[in-house]
Amino acid sequence: MLDHALLDVLLRESAEFERFSPLVPDDEPIDERIDISKCTHVVDADSSQAIVIEEARGGRNLVVQGPPGTGKSQTITNIIASAVHSGKTVLFVAEKTAALEVVYDRLRKAGLGALCLEMHSRKANKREVLKSLDQALRFSGKAPSDPDLPTKLASCRDKLNGWSHAVHKPIGQTGRSAFQIMGMQLRLRGDRVRLIDSSLDQAADWSAIKLSTTETAVSRTAELVQGLPVVPKEHPWHGTNIGQQSPFDLDRLTTKLNTAGDSLAALSTTVNKVFGHIVENREPTCPFG
Repeated sequence: MLDHALLDVLLRESAEFERFSPLVPDDEPIDERIDISKCTHVVDADSSQAIVIEEARGGRNLVVQGPPGTGKSQTITNIIASAVHSGKTVLFVAEKTAALEVVYDRLRKAGLGALCLEMHSRKANKREVLKSLDQALRFSGKAPSDPDLPTKLASCRDKLNGWSHAVHKPIGQTGRSAFQIMGMQLRLRGDRVRLIDSSLDQAADWSAIKLSTTETAVSRTAELVQGLPVVPKEHPWHGTNIGQQSPFDLDRLTTKLNTAGDSLAALSTTVNKVFGHIVENREPTCPFG
């Protein structure tokens, strides 16, 4: 036993684990290296945990570190389930009984309690051990409930990966993806910025340079608008489509507007008088006299 490679690494001070290249490089999607349809995960596992499970299943010696709550017990549970599914036996030891109880409880809730022999339990006795062995033997002959489940899972994975690829694919020549655009919109909504009502579908045909130039112009315009004393849509000239005017044009326009205002006031007075006569004269009249 002392000649075992793993024991030699653990017991000798100068020994080191054999260095392997990572199963899944950091910049590579996990699904290109690990076929999830062939994995045996009885509890939830994220991508980093799936890599650890697969490396353990492949026979690599690992040291897995992580603070409390990072899913070490879940990973151990899946490693044990994967090993048992491959026809291997597992001896799980821990410094504290609580760690053993957590993993056993997870296996039991996953329906694999019959495959566990509780050597750590204070309640263990000969009768319970024989009962546990009998359950394990009978359990080994049971067929999986849904043999098509791995295929269904792989199909769902491929659909999700397809959607993810579509969302992250650049739109035309813009250099932007739908994922980036949605992120920008969510950030603006978080800042309580009101988005425009109409959609700019034609922007999908813009080049990256045109899009960047337009964004710069919009940003400069927004900064200038923030310095105005009034919101543009609330300005008296809003909607008149009048461009820049010289001071002389504004003086002439002011005079004409004052004259028009006086004429409208006189017209209003006259109309009110006409309505007054109509209301007072209630006798029927003949249009021909």
